[in-house]
Amino acid sequence: MDLSSVKIAKYSGQRIWMVRAHEGKFLRHFKNGSVVTIGHLDKFYNHTESSTLDIPTDESIRGLILSNADFVDTKSKIRKFNGKGRNCFHQISHFINDIKKGDIVVSLDNTKVMIGVCQSTKAHFSSRPIASSADPKELSTVKLKHRLRKKVEWGPTIQRDKISGLLKETFQSRHTVTNLTDHWKDVFGLLYPFFSDEKNLYFSTHIGTRADINGKIISRFFDNLSSAQLVAEKLMLGVITDDFIDRILNDEIDWDEFDLTAKAFFKSPGDVFNKIPLPKGSDEGFSLKVLALVLLLLSGQSNADDAAQQLDPSGNSALLYTPSDMIDERYLPRNGADNVDRLLGELARKNSQRLERMKKAQKTAKIKTKLKLSIPSHETSSLEGKAGIKVTRISSNEE
Repeated sequence: MDLSSVKIAKYSGQRIWMVRAHEGKFLRHFKNGSVVTIGHLDKFYNHTESSTLDIPTDESIRGLILSNADFVDTKSKIRKFNGKGRNCFHQISHFINDIKKGDIVVSLDNTKVMIGVCQSTKAHFSSRPIASSADPKELSTVKLKHRLRKKVEWGPTIQRDKISGLLKETFQSRHTVTNLTDHWKDVFGLLYPFFSDEKNLYFSTHIGTRADINGKIISRFFDNLSSAQLVAEKLMLGVITDDFIDRILNDEIDWDEFDLTAKAFFKSPGDVFNKIPLPKGSDEGFSLKVLALVLLLLSGQSNADDAAQQLDPSGNSALLYTPSDMIDERYLPRNGADNVDRLLGELARKNSQRLERMKKAQKTAKIKTKLKLSIPSHETSSLEGKAGIKVTRISSNEE
């Protein structure tokens, strides 16, 4: 496995919104125009007939909607919205006021889900129709004419039938604008194999087999992953001992010492999301990479020798150790220091035989094959850097 392609994303509290137009009819238009739009305000307001391009205030929008009898509660003595009016006003308000620059935006149609990052807090008007393709030969006769828009940097498109769990149900919502922030872990798990919230590392794995899942195999898979936390903690100290490996394999460690938890939505195929608390008192960047590497090893995605070669090609990291094979703390990474990869590579190299012995005993290769395990590998670069999402690569320092 190419560790330079494996990313650890950082969730920094951005909200997540699902915005759909005409049941996904304009998904390709959103992509082509690098926008997200809604048409609700167009029913009541045309900016081309105004002397200003400013977005109307909430009170102005309220008045505009109430000027249409179809949106007024006729049974009320005071002029107020009926259900249709309230929904329309709230959809417009969410779009204008709540979706901010840096927020994640999800849109979808019946077969695909597209994920992007909002690039403008302020909404804008535009009368330029948007075609469904940038290729003149593939232009659709249907063009998007919604005038209220926000800029979005769109990233990967994922097949909807690959999505399981709570998101699958949430995507059934008929609202144009829906807050998905409570499902941020599920959204990040679609995009990235690893992501963190500064307190925990999350690991996203996909079970690809369509056959019935053997109970022994799936239980061993979870058992293997549960040991990742303890293995990583020992690895960060320098050397894993044979005695420690034997205690793991013989189930001689108190179960209360295992903190990894799991949320699974596998239905052959399906997804598994694991969470491990980050060790206290350790450099966060270093801890994230060690935990991620161990999870890759124990899920059969990588091997120790290959990881060591990628992370520390020269193999000249002996200076990081004292004669007793403990890490010399003077060389531990501080605040994203350049030697993080080199140290991680040397840890893998010095412990490769014991790690591979453990993997063989845990039957990680067989489990990976039987379950057809994989991790998300979408092209997400357009979502990162200036677009908003911060990532660390396992085999390179933080971007």
